[in-house]
Amino acid sequence: MARKGKEVSIGGLRIQVDPLVLVARVLMYQKVLLAIVAVLGGIATIGAYYAIPRRYSSRANILIRYENFDDLYLQKLLNVGVGYLGADLEMMLIVNELDLYAQTRKKLPYEMALREVRKDLTVKNQPRNIEISYLSIDPILAQRVVAFVTERLMGKMADLTETPFSREIDALDVAVSELEPKKRQAETRLFEFGGAHPEIANRLGDLMAAGGSPLVGIEAEIRRAEADLAAAQTGKIVAQEARAPRDTPETQKMRELEQELLKARARLTDANPEVIRLQRAYADQKKKVLEEQASLDGEVLPGQNVEDARKARIGRAQARLKELIEQKVEMEKASIKRPELQREFAELSLSASTYNSELRDLFTRRETIRRDRLLSMNRFQENFQLVDAAKVPEIPAEPNRNQIMIVGMALTALLGLAIAATREAFRQTFLDATEFEEQTGLQVFAVLPSIKKEGA
Repeated sequence: MARKGKEVSIGGLRIQVDPLVLVARVLMYQKVLLAIVAVLGGIATIGAYYAIPRRYSSRANILIRYENFDDLYLQKLLNVGVGYLGADLEMMLIVNELDLYAQTRKKLPYEMALREVRKDLTVKNQPRNIEISYLSIDPILAQRVVAFVTERLMGKMADLTETPFSREIDALDVAVSELEPKKRQAETRLFEFGGAHPEIANRLGDLMAAGGSPLVGIEAEIRRAEADLAAAQTGKIVAQEARAPRDTPETQKMRELEQELLKARARLTDANPEVIRLQRAYADQKKKVLEEQASLDGEVLPGQNVEDARKARIGRAQARLKELIEQKVEMEKASIKRPELQREFAELSLSASTYNSELRDLFTRRETIRRDRLLSMNRFQENFQLVDAAKVPEIPAEPNRNQIMIVGMALTALLGLAIAATREAFRQTFLDATEFEEQTGLQVFAVLPSIKKEGA
């Protein structure tokens, strides 16, 4: 038996509410209406596609060699660089330099222009790369904005990489500017003292020039200690054969064993047990001295990292230089007969020597930092490479044709079905005998044909 659909009667008006019946009616009797809605929807969709303004997207890609960085340092660097780019001041600079959103800035508050540039400009910060893109109705303007922003971002990250070195160099420049007047003042006072007391200065000069004076040896040791300090600060190692071994207890013991070995060889044969014993003792002592000298020259000891070894080496060199200067002062004091003048001369000499040593230390550190900064900039160019430069786009990025077509088709289908279902729900007549039988359950015996009037 035929199924009768559910209806609701409102004021004598019968409204069909059965969805299955409505769907069947729509598919059977509203094909023309659906076709008309589909055609109109297609025309509207195509018109909307061509009515939406074309927007072009230009992109740039900065490749990062992340394996050359510590993860935390790289993340901080990228966060600071990209965050700086998103600041209001930087956005205002971009808008003003490229004259963006001129009409918006004329008619609306300036913040609206900043909001628009933030909406159109995209900077994707990723561990392996940074992607910069910009949307605009003008393809040439899109390329200009991306190129400008890329240059600003690269410059800012280069500045962040260079900032620690610049701060250290500025601090060293301040220290040098403060120390140089003190050094000149100490040298002037020493020169004036020499002019006022030439007999002391001349005698000191004679003592230093005399071959048998102990000052000759102490001066040579001071020069070697200064060379050691400079080498320790620059990270270089002075060749062992280029200088004499340091006077240490182990070195003195090695020399004593060497003298004993020479005397034993003079009176005994090389196969004698005493000679063999002295040879072994001398070899062991020489090895110990070489290890000691290597430690002083800055080699890394077992269980010690490179930076600790470098700091320890600098500390030993500074302590050695200070000790030698103090020994020289004491020797100068002992070589002069007048105690007050000797003490004054020793203090002036120590002050001038100390300032000279500190100033050389500052100059060496400044040159080292400058060299490190140059290397850091070279590494920055290697680690941050612009692999995809901004280009003028030829194909618009918006609107998305496929997306508009899909949305248009979906809306057209929904609208057509809604209109057809509404029309069928409010229809009060039967279109054929089959529909009458299905809805009423009564059998139709005859159907009168439709007769048109003449002239109608």
